[in-house]
Amino acid sequence: WGLAVLLVAQAALAHVTLRPNDGAHAGDYFVTMVQIPHGMDGKFTTQVVVELPDGILSAKPEHKAGWDVEVEMRDITPYISHGQMVDQGPGKITWKAETEDHGLHDDHYIAFTVSLKLGCTFSDAATTTTWMDTHTLWFKTTQIVSEPGSLEPAMSMPWTGVPEGNEGSWAMAKPMPSPYLFVEQWPKCKEGSESSGNPGLDEGMVWHGNVVKTPEPSTLVEAHVSQHVLSVVQEQMLTNAEGTEAEIKALRQELVQLLAAQKGDSGSASTISPSTEALALTAFVLSTVVTALAVCIAVLRFASPAHVYRAFSDYPHTKAATAEMASL
Repeated sequence: WGLAVLLVAQAALAHVTLRPNDGAHAGDYFVTMVQIPHGMDGKFTTQVVVELPDGILSAKPEHKAGWDVEVEMRDITPYISHGQMVDQGPGKITWKAETEDHGLHDDHYIAFTVSLKLGCTFSDAATTTTWMDTHTLWFKTTQIVSEPGSLEPAMSMPWTGVPEGNEGSWAMAKPMPSPYLFVEQWPKCKEGSESSGNPGLDEGMVWHGNVVKTPEPSTLVEAHVSQHVLSVVQEQMLTNAEGTEAEIKALRQELVQLLAAQKGDSGSASTISPSTEALALTAFVLSTVVTALAVCIAVLRFASPAHVYRAFSDYPHTKAATAEMASL
């Protein structure tokens, strides 16, 4: 039953994410997908632009039928790969729909697979941060949508927000939360192999100038479980916040129409009393809490109470987000 709740929680996502977004190892390869769950207000997604964070040495994006793909390169610290000096790495990946018919409709879903090679040195504070006590890479993504029958950009959705500080709320990151990837130190960095982008170093991953030692196997397994729990809970919190915003707006509209009908004038500009809004908001907050408890029960099936406590330590931000959305 717990697994079923987790699957429902992940299937309900309505925002751009990486999947999987945990279990990546510095100095090694990692395959993930950029998930685009929908368009926007009847428009079609026709471009997806992903900015790759510091420390990514190479990227091989999927060539999806009906979409062109382009990788924009950038200068990086030189390293040796297969006997060759490499001084450029991927900076940006852009997928573009080839025709209007290949654009992503608001009712549909698409995912772009990409194979990444992670280096061992991470130093850019804008795209690599320590969040929830975990080394995190931020894949800032822009989703561009067009009107039906057109490939011309009509609006962009910037999924580029990074939480403030170690315990900042991902759901509250502005303008919209960026996809992320958790990364851990791995023996390939400790070996100091040139192909890992860590030449001459044998201590391990270098994170903002500090060496990260390779954890013990038991600690590494615990960290992976904790990362997965944290990822599921954070994304469920954002899903709750997005759903609450839409439901509150719809409820407001229904209440305005109801009050107008009661007055016998459907065109009047009726208002909703603060007590009515407070009642509606309370109902949604209770719904959010119930969902959180369901996820908590689910993760308890495979994680320790310490993992759950750590993952839910940020949960009060969801209530703050709900209150903020009610004022929209």
